[in-house]
Amino acid sequence: MYALRFDPSDFPEGFRQTAYRAYEVQVVAKGAAPDDSQWKSSWGYSNDGKSYITDYSKRFDNCNGVDVLLRLKNCPATLKRITENRDIRYAFYGLWQQLKCNTVQWVFTDGEIGHKYKIKVTRTTDNVVLVDKEVNYTSREQYLTHDPELEFPADKSYRIEMTPTDYCGDPLYGATTYFYAINRRYQYTLDYGQNIMSDCDGRLLAIQVGQTVGCLSSTTPMK
Repeated sequence: MYALRFDPSDFPEGFRQTAYRAYEVQVVAKGAAPDDSQWKSSWGYSNDGKSYITDYSKRFDNCNGVDVLLRLKNCPATLKRITENRDIRYAFYGLWQQLKCNTVQWVFTDGEIGHKYKIKVTRTTDNVVLVDKEVNYTSREQYLTHDPELEFPADKSYRIEMTPTDYCGDPLYGATTYFYAINRRYQYTLDYGQNIMSDCDGRLLAIQVGQTVGCLSSTTPMK
């Protein structure tokens, strides 16, 4: 997906609000020829006087740069090429999820299939690499399925990295890729509707009742 802005300020005043309607664009690899099936012109007008377009392009190797192609509709002789260096971001979305109080797992919630990635998980507590593997998700079900290799004890800190092998960018840009260790302080709670107290690991709390004197427990302080 790409997003472009059209600034008509150099056009005659009477033509500025409609100039964008005459143009079409596409994004290709640096130096690549235009693809006749990829021209897009679904511009939207904004109150700031500029026009915007957000659309999809065919995936290509962007490591050497990208070209934004602009021309008057159906007029190849007016083609303009603007070269940029741009990373591809937001290809995947995910988060660290605490499954139980003593384990945490990285889970993907959305993503773009059909590309190879290297996934690396480092335990930042001591900088030990725990996972270093290549994945190629070919369906949404694959990356949504529980991956036991990405589940770890929650009392340590971790960082996950995802590196594409066929394009340049940060697929997890914007995601919280760090997990910070949980301080394990056991707090026992009374389960709703039951007379059992346990911690989050399911260990029962033993309660001993002291000998009572009258209405007061023998352990109750007197004032």
